[in-house]
Amino acid sequence: MTFKTVHILLASLILATSTPLLRAANAERKVLVCSTTQTADFAQQVVGDTWEVLCVLAPKQDPHLYQAKPKDAELIARADLCVQNGWHLEGNDWMKTLAEDMGKPLVNCIQGVKPCEFEEDGQVVKDPHAWFSPKNAHIYIRNIQTAVIKLDPERASEYEARTRLFVSQLRTLDAWIRRQVNDIPANRRVLVTSHDAFNYFCRDYEFTAQSPAGWSTGEIAA
Repeated sequence: MTFKTVHILLASLILATSTPLLRAANAERKVLVCSTTQTADFAQQVVGDTWEVLCVLAPKQDPHLYQAKPKDAELIARADLCVQNGWHLEGNDWMKTLAEDMGKPLVNCIQGVKPCEFEEDGQVVKDPHAWFSPKNAHIYIRNIQTAVIKLDPERASEYEARTRLFVSQLRTLDAWIRRQVNDIPANRRVLVTSHDAFNYFCRDYEFTAQSPAGWSTGEIAA
């Protein structure tokens, strides 16, 4: 038997014995299901490839107007943990309803954020678009980290390290925005958008927001 033949046999043996282990490791990954693409992005920053991160909404779908479908319940049924933005970004609280119906734990990313508030139909409502502030994004990812560690404490140090790295990037982003904004006189800082989703950004960087569509796309459909 030649050295080359022995090498091939050993390689084949290693592959044959390790493949089932790799499959088992993948099969054992916990599943995290998010309502929106931004919460899924934040969750992925915390868990990396350790969890399988899934998202109910596809890019460009509107969480305000979305109607839950049977396939969404099937997705939630797989979840070890669910994540939503909160403050009714998910119109009619569809993500909360799905998670409660399936008995799944649910993270509200918005918890701990100081809200921008508006009066609508005689009631005070909280603007849910808080992630446009890097400081609030920091709160989002900390909330996700806490929930993930609670379910998988053995990897706590890994999740904490990933979170620290992302928080550092958010701080760098905040500093960069402030440098750019400083070139604009305070009395000329007006942000015009079709959808008034940047109130937290405007609050942090002293802009005035102007939007013909209002703060909720639900108003457009009405």
